[in-house]
Amino acid sequence: MGKSTKKKNKKITAPKANIQELSISRDGGQIALRGYSYQFLYSCYLILSSSNPSNFFQLEGIEDIDCIMQKNGSNDITHIQLKYSVNKQDASFLTDVLKNFLEAYLLDQNRFFKLVYDFPVAKGHLSKIFASKLDEKSRTHWAGVISNIKKNNPSWNWSVYDFDKFISHLSFEKIEKSILATEIEKTLIRIYEINTDNVSLFANSIKILCFEKMEQRAYVTKAELDSKIQSVKIDISKGPQNPAHSWIRKLDYSKPSIDEGCSFYEGKKATPADIVSGFPIKRPSLEKDVINSICENMVTVIKASSGQGKTTLALRAAYILQNEYIPYQLLWCDEIKEIGNIV
Repeated sequence: MGKSTKKKNKKITAPKANIQELSISRDGGQIALRGYSYQFLYSCYLILSSSNPSNFFQLEGIEDIDCIMQKNGSNDITHIQLKYSVNKQDASFLTDVLKNFLEAYLLDQNRFFKLVYDFPVAKGHLSKIFASKLDEKSRTHWAGVISNIKKNNPSWNWSVYDFDKFISHLSFEKIEKSILATEIEKTLIRIYEINTDNVSLFANSIKILCFEKMEQRAYVTKAELDSKIQSVKIDISKGPQNPAHSWIRKLDYSKPSIDEGCSFYEGKKATPADIVSGFPIKRPSLEKDVINSICENMVTVIKASSGQGKTTLALRAAYILQNEYIPYQLLWCDEIKEIGNIV
């Protein structure tokens, strides 16, 4: 008697209704670039954050980043893999990562491995290994995953494999992509004492350096980073000097310190910090007039006699509109011919 077979019905994808729908569906490149940009930004951040001049990094080596730390005449090497996704990941996600780590570990048991990630984590075996809190059930699960890897790769040197030793060489860290660009700039300011007005120039130079190293699978050292920063400083110093430097300043609406909060009660004019604290009393009608004028005109002038709150109105309007505009304060412009320096 012959075996009965079931005919599988292939699901036919419905055609796209219009060109816009087709455009939205073709997002594979964008998704890939999100992952690459995460890898790229973290590489910049990690290299900048390294304070030891003896450390160096290979980008796109055995893993996304190979971190070589020199200690007591020997090298401690950590292979770092980076993963970014907007989708929640469960235990099945880690199989390919462990396979990559195991292949290197079985060749050299002195290597360490790290997964840096930004994605939601499902509760269960994955969250437990990420937290280094394996219970018996999770331990059995991951031992089984590695057994399957062994079955599919019998030619690897499994004689040196020990589950507990291998797991002790793993580490996991979550770092959100959204903070990396800001952290790069903060680190540049802290380590190299860079003026905040120019920090984006230095950050971009480091990003380009890392991108080129990734493409070449090359090494990056602290000395090379220092040299790049110095070259940017030299380039800036060669540029033309604008007399309007420091004539404008970005308004800072951060909350005041205790000392700053007292200035309003001393009869001084309102500051951005006072506006955040709710001082002085709001004037909704006048504020609305100023905001409408800002939205409709290139220039808005508030005219009133001294002490009537012109600065306060301007600061209040800028505070309300700060999510739509980047407010700056003009500190100096003595005569009309100087305006050209700040446009």
